[in-house]
Amino acid sequence: MIRLLTSRESKEADRLAISRGMPSPVLMERAALSVLHTMQHRGMPLDRVLVLAGSGNNGGDGIAVARMLCEKGYTPSVLLTGSPDKYSDGMRHQMELLSWYQPTFVNSYEAGRYSVVVDAIFGVGLSREITGPVRDLIDAVNADSSVRVIAVDIPSGIHADNGSVCGTAVRAERTVTFAYGKPGLYLAPGAEYAGEVRTAAIGIPVPDGGAQTGFSQRYLLEQSDLQKLPARDPFGNKGTCGKLLVIAGSKEICGAAYLAGRAALVSGAGMVRILTEHANRIPLAASFPEALISTYAADTCDPSAYQTLLTWADGVLIGPGIGTGKDARSLLAWVLRTFDGPLVLDADALNLIAADSELKNLLIQAAGSMPGRIVMTPHLVEMSRLTGLSVSEIRSELFETAEQYACATGAVCVLKDAKTVIAHPSGVSCLMASGTSALATAGSGDVLAGIITALHTAASDRGTVCAAESGGGAVCAAALGDLVHGLAGRSAGETYSARAVTAADVIGQLHCFL
Repeated sequence: MIRLLTSRESKEADRLAISRGMPSPVLMERAALSVLHTMQHRGMPLDRVLVLAGSGNNGGDGIAVARMLCEKGYTPSVLLTGSPDKYSDGMRHQMELLSWYQPTFVNSYEAGRYSVVVDAIFGVGLSREITGPVRDLIDAVNADSSVRVIAVDIPSGIHADNGSVCGTAVRAERTVTFAYGKPGLYLAPGAEYAGEVRTAAIGIPVPDGGAQTGFSQRYLLEQSDLQKLPARDPFGNKGTCGKLLVIAGSKEICGAAYLAGRAALVSGAGMVRILTEHANRIPLAASFPEALISTYAADTCDPSAYQTLLTWADGVLIGPGIGTGKDARSLLAWVLRTFDGPLVLDADALNLIAADSELKNLLIQAAGSMPGRIVMTPHLVEMSRLTGLSVSEIRSELFETAEQYACATGAVCVLKDAKTVIAHPSGVSCLMASGTSALATAGSGDVLAGIITALHTAASDRGTVCAAESGGGAVCAAALGDLVHGLAGRSAGETYSARAVTAADVIGQLHCFL
């Protein structure tokens, strides 16, 4: 996992490093070296480089890159966008060092003249809209298809905390960010502008997280985190590897039950039983012979008749395709009141809770007894119903919304978007940025719910249902489920093309990552 810090936290981490004896000029030198090394490693031609430098320390990093190119015998061009009377101490120092050499200073951008542009105009502190000549400059660079762009710490114009575009922003081929990641590099639309991101160590220790330190505990999931998947018992059998009850499907919707149940089985569950409306029995029996099937008649469901199913189950998923009628509500209330094991709430279960204060109270009571036992998987519209916030408000504060909801309810919140945030009530949250447009297909959410249920139940069986360590050791099983889902979706997109992928195709790729 990669630690993520906000703009405020990044500045505080820098300050702490300097206050503890790490000289600021050393940090700037190491930052510039990491950018230069990336340019060399990626085969960027160094004979026609233009450095765009602002007036702050980000500009100082860029000027240091220009000086290092001069030291190697190149003659870079430099375009200064800030006023000298606003230079930071670091920028002023680097300009003094650069005066020993003979770079070329230019006043405007000339398309086709440069092979590489080093973007060092604005750093992580930018929050205002870019206007005027700087905006024109950025737009001119973006319009030049012949130039390769590398951004210093963050593409100029991208908000470091939420990835929004501040009027305009540099589109980089690569971004070299320093010490730790910034959320805006991985959230949409910032991720599109950042390109390939490299996190370079420059001598700033990553601070401990937690409310007492003033630093959040946010992480970016990487494929290597799959090593933390719950271990499978080598001496287990179908009865000990997780018995899952999937309450899904309605008279009009059978596919959700199949997709969620199949994904759970492929993700390691030993047995899957589906409780669904009676009309679904025959199609499920034909398409999913491995599943056990229990049914109820529409409009006559008495949940108490199925209490033995909850006693049998190690974990429960409820919600995909169940609708929001009286059967669905009674089943959800029954599960919240009587089941005390790993529980995943998805789709219509979330819509029911959003519209019913009694169900909301049942959720809080059930989740509060063991924070992290219940997992909720809302997409943005469902989260809007649950919180009363608009979709745009949620998207602009993806981390904050998920974290506040997890804290308020005691449930793990898997807030789904192009990039998904998984917030644990312990205060640890993860970002899954490996998603793909291939997952924008009907049934994809049902597959995710099934994966999470299987892994969440397996983790609970091993006493790690609430595991989430600030040191990056354990990861919430729901976060790993989302990572597996994203990687499987990407693999399916590479196999069939993103446009052609179906939810069943995603299930077909799960074996590559589990």
